[in-house]
Amino acid sequence: MEFFDRLREERKRLKLSQTQLAEVAGTTKNSQSNYEKGKVCPSAAYLVAVATIGVDVQYVLTGQRSGTAMLTEEDKALLTLFHQAPSTLRQAALAVLASGQTGGIGGVCVGYDNNGEIIINGTRR
Repeated sequence: MEFFDRLREERKRLKLSQTQLAEVAGTTKNSQSNYEKGKVCPSAAYLVAVATIGVDVQYVLTGQRSGTAMLTEEDKALLTLFHQAPSTLRQAALAVLASGQTGGIGGVCVGYDNNGEIIINGTRR
């Protein structure tokens, strides 16, 4: 996979049109199209601009993910809260997420008993 392929892949991962990414980078849709076709190489200023909205520039340049650019603000907030939570709450959150269900229909039932202990599917944790 080439640089321009990875740039297009990142734009699509972020669910942006060429026009939207071009606007963020301060360029035109035509220039964005040329970058993604490999006709022209973008400037460092372009790469800095697109990095601010989550494009993994390291991946675009090298083909290796940086890890941090893949995290949205929502991802970062979730991880921060998850790491700050007590282990029982982390277990409950993982159980709910792993179930693939929402609400109380099927999946996992999470609650508290009178002592504030977390209960998952009727079992105190």
